[in-house]
Amino acid sequence: MQIKGKMLQPAVLDAAKSQEDRDEKTARAFLRAYRHLLRLKDPDRELKLSRLDRDDLGRRHLRFSQMYRGLPVWPAELIVQLDTKGHVDLMSGAYVPTPRKLTTRPVLDVEAATARALKAVPGGNDAEVSDPTLIIYAPMDRPRRLAWKLEVNVSIVSCWLVVIDALNGSTLNAYNQVREANVAGSGVDLFGITRQLHVWEEGGTFYMVDTSKPMFDPSSNPPNSSTTRGGIVILDARNQGSEDKFSMFPVTSASPTSWDAPDAVSAAFGLSQTYDYYLERHGRNSLNGQGERVGDQQPIGNRLRIRLHRKLPRWKHGDADCHPIGRLLLRGLERRLYGGGHLLHGNGGRGQIGDRHL
Repeated sequence: MQIKGKMLQPAVLDAAKSQEDRDEKTARAFLRAYRHLLRLKDPDRELKLSRLDRDDLGRRHLRFSQMYRGLPVWPAELIVQLDTKGHVDLMSGAYVPTPRKLTTRPVLDVEAATARALKAVPGGNDAEVSDPTLIIYAPMDRPRRLAWKLEVNVSIVSCWLVVIDALNGSTLNAYNQVREANVAGSGVDLFGITRQLHVWEEGGTFYMVDTSKPMFDPSSNPPNSSTTRGGIVILDARNQGSEDKFSMFPVTSASPTSWDAPDAVSAAFGLSQTYDYYLERHGRNSLNGQGERVGDQQPIGNRLRIRLHRKLPRWKHGDADCHPIGRLLLRGLERRLYGGGHLLHGNGGRGQIGDRHL
């Protein structure tokens, strides 16, 4: 979900408080004011500030984890962004409305959950297991469940995160947190359609970096965009207004199937489909035919910019010096996803194809 505006909540002025306290107070005032839209019964109790970051431009990003009756809701996170004056101008997040009639008393105890987790992991019989944490498991595409979350450490290259249903003992999720290749994931795009994705996992964090294509150079070092060769890398400028000075951030998630940026999902899926089309129909392996990294989608100010990397010039819609391969790539993206149309500059920080927002 995303809420965006010039000033959604004015900064709270309180000389007795530190800047960090004022920022949190401002963010919480916004969350209370929009609680009905967010479908959160008590934001102050359900949302816990987990991190506050300040970027190079002075913007603040407050990350809130979700709780339900004292239990963490996972994976769930809300991000409230403040401009340089301390006003709220953007909120995004992947979370669930306040659960109703959801029990917090497990049927399965810790020992039984641990035994189920060991069986769910290859080689789990000889593994070390972390202490299980009772959570509300809340994937975006399935009902919420009371569950046990724990890590099963088999070896240096096999450390699994496992989620076991605390009521019936079924395995709700299990994946190896140590990755040397892409992870299968999914996300909801701008049209509300669930798209299959390939993403990169490292240290329990998932990055919108696709290294599943033949162009990928396995000797490179994902997920950093400057060290990933032959990947599809999606970066986020977080709607910064300056085109001359801005910071870029990776698009990340705590789960491969839960992303709070539908425009990033659309970009990742569209570029993947376009690459496949040109490879299958024209035998072209990426932009230069030699596996060059494709590009990234960057919401900046009030326009959508696609930057083509390395030796290719920067491309913006309407630029006279647009690289011909870049033009073909974006034309292919438009046709593959929308059946034609043109990439236009729209309002509210997004580009537009026809009458559909990108």
